[in-house]
Amino acid sequence: IDIIMEKRVKMTVIHMWCSPRCLSTATMYSFAQRGDICKVLDEPFYASWLQRNQNIFRPYRNELENLLKEDVLKFGSEDPVKLLESHIRSSCENCRNESQNIIFLKHIAKQVDQIDISKILSTQQNELIGDDGIVYEINYKHFIMLRNPLPMILSWQTKKDENVHDESCSLKTMGLPKLVEIYSELRRLHPAGQSPVVIDSATLAKYPESTLQALCEGLQIKYCPEQLQWKAGPKPDIDGLWAPYWYQQVHNSTGFHATNSEVVNMPAALSPAEVELYREALPFFDLLTRKAIGRDPLNPGSSPAADSFISANNAADVTVLDHGLSMRLSSTLSDARNAHVLVWVGDRLLPRELAKVSVFDSAVQGGDAVWEGLRVYQGSVFMLEQHIQRLLDSSKAMAFANVPSRAFIKQAIFTTLAANGMRDGVHLRLTLSRGAKLTSSMNPAFNVFGCNLIVLPEWKPVGDAATYDNNRGIRLITATNRRNSPQCVDSKIHHCNLINNILPKIQANVGGAADALMLDLEGFVSETNATNVFLVKNGAVLTPHADYCLPGVTRHTVMTLARERLGLSVVERRVSLAEFHAADEVFTTGTMGELTPVVEIDGRQIGPSEGGVRLGAGPVTRLIQEAYRDLTATTGYPLPNEA
Repeated sequence: IDIIMEKRVKMTVIHMWCSPRCLSTATMYSFAQRGDICKVLDEPFYASWLQRNQNIFRPYRNELENLLKEDVLKFGSEDPVKLLESHIRSSCENCRNESQNIIFLKHIAKQVDQIDISKILSTQQNELIGDDGIVYEINYKHFIMLRNPLPMILSWQTKKDENVHDESCSLKTMGLPKLVEIYSELRRLHPAGQSPVVIDSATLAKYPESTLQALCEGLQIKYCPEQLQWKAGPKPDIDGLWAPYWYQQVHNSTGFHATNSEVVNMPAALSPAEVELYREALPFFDLLTRKAIGRDPLNPGSSPAADSFISANNAADVTVLDHGLSMRLSSTLSDARNAHVLVWVGDRLLPRELAKVSVFDSAVQGGDAVWEGLRVYQGSVFMLEQHIQRLLDSSKAMAFANVPSRAFIKQAIFTTLAANGMRDGVHLRLTLSRGAKLTSSMNPAFNVFGCNLIVLPEWKPVGDAATYDNNRGIRLITATNRRNSPQCVDSKIHHCNLINNILPKIQANVGGAADALMLDLEGFVSETNATNVFLVKNGAVLTPHADYCLPGVTRHTVMTLARERLGLSVVERRVSLAEFHAADEVFTTGTMGELTPVVEIDGRQIGPSEGGVRLGAGPVTRLIQEAYRDLTATTGYPLPNEA
């Protein structure tokens, strides 16, 4: 019996989907330098696109349509997708070197308009049987290449050649909506956790090596340094027949040659129509660019840095000390759910990366805004009415106009929490700015649009890495700069102009402390840069007058609990720094961290210790902590029941 062994060959097909004028040809040349490349196909849908759009001028139309007719006769189909499959099969059959097992295809997004490419996008693996009887096991890979629409619009403005084309620049010709459609389909069809690979041409131009390395990693192929360079001149074995009309610039190149391509050269002012087109195109670009290699998905508008190409092996990771806790800073959040929070801005919910205010907003122009921090415990917002009242009081003191109603603010909070499924272990940052200005100015008379409300929720339970260490306690130092006096800026206005607080926090960071104690102009303790402060001496609880400091909601709650529930002596008066140094116990209060024990101030040990080891909270602090914890579990403004 004769045994016939079936020959099987593994191949990889890479589809690059891109906008026009976005380094796509240079990227095609880059991949062509790989030793494992079998075939490169340049815009295989071009001819069928021209055939469907007879009104579009190209000087090489007849030549291209003749090639299409030859393909139809050769492969027996007019379907562009089936013709592409036939070209891939033919390319496999012509790959005689088994080490050359990659086929690369460059596609311009607009050319697949009106074509059903779902089969191309959905197929991850399949087998093709060649006329030679060999079974080709093919893995299909995809990536998207895009470019900021502004330089694309400008390139149409400066490089329009009526001898080559007569198309005007539009959303359709830029192909951005189609790229979003392709991305969405790839994301839907491919396994969870395998997001489609996206490249921004500006990042590729600025950091070619890092970007190509990350791209190859995303495609699960080996990176080849040869991809960085190629010989100048035409590439007859790769170029489409339209190359003499379009590829002059890339033919003069020998590589990507890193440039600061994010700075757009403006040859002329944009017309109103071009500005409107840019406005229409940006949402599509923004959606994709936040997924691009080298962009931080938590801050996609920032420029990529040389070390920002994040993979499982090389993610930037820095450890800092904040609020007494070690926190690792990278693009990994302490709670991964915070990467996907919905934020209320103005009158609607927005995904985290799209939650922005205008550059004309008063909060940006001059820190002209007021804010509150709130916590959600077990289905209730703690001290909701008190926080909203203080927000409204602050806005009134700042003479805000068109302030949203209490009912509107509550509804925005409840809607935001419900949309995120948040009912416990949540911190809310509530901000109300004077709103956007008609023109850049500090004059409130130019605020004609009304206030802007922001509800920023995060999964951030007490004891989270971004809050405070309420078990072991924290260290404080004394700041060199003083707390604002009511003669300057009254801290009873809970405003967003926080430079007076940030400078002491910088000193604490440098000194390795959690926070900094701030003194008033006469040298008495006021508060820390972020919290109110208490000391315990001989069983009595003391806290500074709220002359310079914010009369915090948590401060008032603690004073009431200590007096009325626990029967402790609570005294408000001027308290000197020496008294804090000599205290039996010290603790801070605030919505974010609740009650946090202080174990050291300026090198002086505070509170109990055993064998030289500090024990954290002292007995009085622990007693008040427990009473406060009981209160948060049993009181609060109930959230509406979920539907």
